[in-house]
Amino acid sequence: VKIRVTNPLIILVGKLNLANYSVYKENHRYYILTEIGYMEMGDVKVALMPGEIVQDLVAGGASLTAEGSYSGKDFGYKTIYELFGEDTICFGLANDAIAMLFPTMTIHLQFLTTIIRSLFHSAAKPLLRL
Repeated sequence: VKIRVTNPLIILVGKLNLANYSVYKENHRYYILTEIGYMEMGDVKVALMPGEIVQDLVAGGASLTAEGSYSGKDFGYKTIYELFGEDTICFGLANDAIAMLFPTMTIHLQFLTTIIRSLFHSAAKPLLRL
């Protein structure tokens, strides 16, 4: 599955190979490739997601509404339960571990900046000793 990426920090992390995904550019837009899956074993239905999935995306919840989302916009897509039924099991971190999967992929910038700074700080220490 090709997923469009608009978050500059996710693009930076992918381009610097600090995560297990690569970012590529096509027609002036950035994308990552990942795998998703669905399988049935008898009556058991399993959705396989490439990241840590927020429960609201599986069963529904307040973060899917404009009032409950960070962006102030409705999510606008069906939940896994709505797509496959309430008896569906959802496994996260299957195949790929691309990110935390939120209804609104807009996470507080200060939190992400802190993570990025700590990554660069940790990565820079051995280089300074050379």
